[in-house]
Amino acid sequence: MDCFKLVKGTGKSIGIYNLAKNLADHLVRVKSGARIVILGNQYNREDFAIDGVEFVEVKYNPTSQAICAMWELVLVNQAIKKIRPDKVLFPRGYLPLRNISKNYVIIHDMIPFYYQEHFPGVLGKTNYYIMWRLKASARKAYRVITVSEYAKKDIVKVAGLQDPDRVVPILSGMNRMDAESIRSGYPEEVKPTDVPYISAIASKLPHKNVVGVLKAYKAYTGLHSQEEYPMFGLHIIGLDNAGVDRVIEEQHIEFTKEQRAKIVGYSYLPKDEDMYAVIKGSKVFLFLSLQEGFGFPPLEAMQLGVPVVCSDRTSLPEVVGDAALLADPEDPQAVAKMLVTMEDPAVRERYIKRGYENTERFRWEERIKRYQKELLED
Repeated sequence: MDCFKLVKGTGKSIGIYNLAKNLADHLVRVKSGARIVILGNQYNREDFAIDGVEFVEVKYNPTSQAICAMWELVLVNQAIKKIRPDKVLFPRGYLPLRNISKNYVIIHDMIPFYYQEHFPGVLGKTNYYIMWRLKASARKAYRVITVSEYAKKDIVKVAGLQDPDRVVPILSGMNRMDAESIRSGYPEEVKPTDVPYISAIASKLPHKNVVGVLKAYKAYTGLHSQEEYPMFGLHIIGLDNAGVDRVIEEQHIEFTKEQRAKIVGYSYLPKDEDMYAVIKGSKVFLFLSLQEGFGFPPLEAMQLGVPVVCSDRTSLPEVVGDAALLADPEDPQAVAKMLVTMEDPAVRERYIKRGYENTERFRWEERIKRYQKELLED
């Protein structure tokens, strides 16, 4: 398994990092007789020091973009030749230019192509390189593993594959959280209030749809019934208050002073426990992404006992099943109606229960059986 480029806490690869670590940890427990080797680096040696796994530290610098580009194109084959494996798994989505073994690649999504079509220029010139590498890797791989049925359809379409059976969808596993041990509320630097609130995850990236979140909340303030239940506030993880104000101004969203005071933005929460605390302390979790290959945040909210209102786009209906209220993320009124529905404690309890049940589908013990079949028994 090529994990050389994985450095925890850097770039946008935390999901890939966790997937690779969990795969190594669980595959080695399968009594298959397989020899499992990790190509790693000085920064991930500790995490991949797993009993029964051979760790080979690559001496190049994984934080250098130039080195990483050369590694994935040609240098990785030098390491592969020394080990002489029957199969190589590339969890980051890119194969070397030349196959010298039976190569498997995990492609999580084709979002770069979505950006090229809907938001050209946002991801910069490197997006052309990423698109080329994804398409070439999908076409050359012995087997492509992806994380949802939606992602499979997207890969087959975008890469123009004539043999779709070569793309295997395996829903991601997720680590179990001890929800009872996670505090509920606010990061230490934020002054708490007693206002019940909706939590949401968004970002500056347009596919995360912070515009949709704010427009939906504005529509919600218009639909809310003051008589029966208190109006929820809104806490957005991924955009600070200045960024929230900027979006409100650019999109001409008219909040009253009182309504705006109920919106709190957190630009970045470096500690997972802070992010989970904000989500756990909320009455409803709102996720209105326009494009996801999988989508962990709704599942994390479900594990924390928070009911979910979710986008009905791409892979998300597949991931949340009937455990969330689904709405068009670009229809503020439809989302607002879902939020009003979630004001009712009985409704919230129903979806909390469904959420717990839904997360059982993503236990690693279940997911690893599919990986075992594809990687060890093929």
